[in-house]
Amino acid sequence: MVRMAGRRVKATSTLTLTLTLTVAPTLAQSLALTLALTYLCAMLLERYLEALGSQAIETALGLGEPRPAIVRPTQDPKFGDFQLNGAMPLGKELERPPREIAEPIAEALREIDAIAKAEVAGPGFVNIRLAPQWIASLLTDTLRDTER
Repeated sequence: MVRMAGRRVKATSTLTLTLTLTVAPTLAQSLALTLALTYLCAMLLERYLEALGSQAIETALGLGEPRPAIVRPTQDPKFGDFQLNGAMPLGKELERPPREIAEPIAEALREIDAIAKAEVAGPGFVNIRLAPQWIASLLTDTLRDTER
């Protein structure tokens, strides 16, 4: 659950990962496992941000139904951690400039605890930087959860 504009929003998809590890006998196996876990975590995070972005679009624009946020990792970390591209196709649909559509979406994203910064860039992209305290809290809660 996350807070958005003073209310709780449930992500549209919830994924639970249960992982049992045994001691990897070689460095190569340890590295392979680390890379696989990193990739899996990135995919889960991207799905979570897609759900948050879709909810932000719906909230910001009052469209009545969720729209794809089209969240992708940024090409250059100086722009943020992820970018939301969903305002671009909405520009055609709503016959408005994508940059004009992106601003209220960025405002809605700024209300989410997981987002440290959401800025409109270029023709209508929203650059997203995750909140370090949210990441730390998520990792701490995950490590403390002995039931999974």
